[in-house]
Amino acid sequence: MKSTTNIHFAKNNQTRFVKHGFSWQLFFFGPIALLMRGQWPLALLCAVFLYATFFIVGIAILLVLDPAEDWVAQTWAILIACGLVGHFGNRISARSYVKNGWVPVDTFPPDWNIPQLIAPKPADTKLG
Repeated sequence: MKSTTNIHFAKNNQTRFVKHGFSWQLFFFGPIALLMRGQWPLALLCAVFLYATFFIVGIAILLVLDPAEDWVAQTWAILIACGLVGHFGNRISARSYVKNGWVPVDTFPPDWNIPQLIAPKPADTKLG
């Protein structure tokens, strides 16, 4: 079951939802989806990453597998590049929100490697 993690921006009470899991939105639309989220630097990095990954994977497929048609290598290169963006996109988006001042409402999944910013609840201990 997939969960959503809320990232709450304290300055103007806006809430963004970052899904834990594969991002089909980033898989199909890549940098355009990040532009719609307002993450301009990530959109630029995503476009550069997609181009570089397409180029590297395409060359590797052409050299190693030597397909009869070039479109086979191009198709696999596109699918692998978009798959990587879809797999890691939500984590990178969440890290970008945290770096830009968004405060998480819930705890992040441990596989995202994002430091927890929520203060631990005080223990019910009585002194005296």
